[in-house]
Amino acid sequence: MVLRVESILIVLIVTILLGSTGVKFQQERALEASEKKELAFQSMRLTQVDTHEVKHYLFAKEGSYAGTTLTLKDMNYTTPQSISLYAKRATYREKMLGLEGNVTLIQKGDFTYVTQKALYNLQKQTVEILSPFRATFDRNLFEGEHAIYLVEEKVLDAKAIHAVVYTVE
Repeated sequence: MVLRVESILIVLIVTILLGSTGVKFQQERALEASEKKELAFQSMRLTQVDTHEVKHYLFAKEGSYAGTTLTLKDMNYTTPQSISLYAKRATYREKMLGLEGNVTLIQKGDFTYVTQKALYNLQKQTVEILSPFRATFDRNLFEGEHAIYLVEEKVLDAKAIHAVVYTVE
């Protein structure tokens, strides 16, 4: 049996090419879904945009991301078209933004809501006010225990309210 030089050279060239391109014949373990990466940050600004406009701004003095939860401190969430939300603490999970501590919602057109606890559903565009609140519109004042605010419609559905409403004479 005679080995030809050409066959030896072909095997040698293929080996050199495979070695230089970094082809690996063994599988490496992929990251498993149970492994969690954590992220911590200070003085953060996020801007969500699409091809036509800015959708949202999010500012926070500090925060962290673990698993599927984003936790923020001293948060300011703004949409250019409609609302601004401020809170001492916020938790974002599954299109829901939980707000706690000096929560202020400012709607364009002089609507202002102040409470201690609220839940903002980003998908439905609703803010559920979970603790006693104070709402103002121009000189009008509304106070109550619980409310749901529809952001797009600018409608407040509240229970157990006390209101001072000024009318035009």
